[in-house]
Amino acid sequence: MKPGLAVLEVSEPREAAQRALVADLLHNFGEATLKVTGTSMIPSLLPGDTLVIKSRPLSELRAGQVVLCLRPDTLAAHRLVRRDGLHLITRGDSLARPDPAVRQDQFLGVVVAAVRRGRAVDLRFTFGRRMAAWLFRRSDLAARVYLRFNRPQTAGE
Repeated sequence: MKPGLAVLEVSEPREAAQRALVADLLHNFGEATLKVTGTSMIPSLLPGDTLVIKSRPLSELRAGQVVLCLRPDTLAAHRLVRRDGLHLITRGDSLARPDPAVRQDQFLGVVVAAVRRGRAVDLRFTFGRRMAAWLFRRSDLAARVYLRFNRPQTAGE
C-alpha cells in the first residue's frame, strides 16, 4: 500500500532520465513541477497532486518543510525531520520510520506549493493530519479507505 516514496516512482532507463531532467531544471532554472504518484505523504499529499518545487539554500531548511531529494531509484518529496551533520533525515507523513539519511548534495529543493483539483493545498502538518497519519501508519485499511474517498481527479471529471 505504501510504496515508501511520494513522487515519480521510477524504473530504468526512462525514469532515470526524468530524475536527471528534474535535477537539471532545479539546478539551472530554480523551479520544477511534478505530479505525486505515491501514497507515503497522505493525508498531506495525495496521488495526482501537483507540486511546485523551488531551489533553496540548505541554510533556509527548517524541520517540517516538505523537501525533494534524489534517491538512488526515485525522487522523494518527504517532510524534513532534522539535519544531522551533512545528512538530511526525512519521513513520509504516513510512514512509520524515517527514510535512510540523504546527503546534502541529494537535496534538490523545497515544495513551496501543492495543487489538488485546482485548489491550493496547505502543506502544514497540522494536529488533524498528525492524527490521521498516525492512523494510516497503523492501518493499511484506513489508508485505502481514505484514498478511495479522496482519489485523484481523472481526465473528463
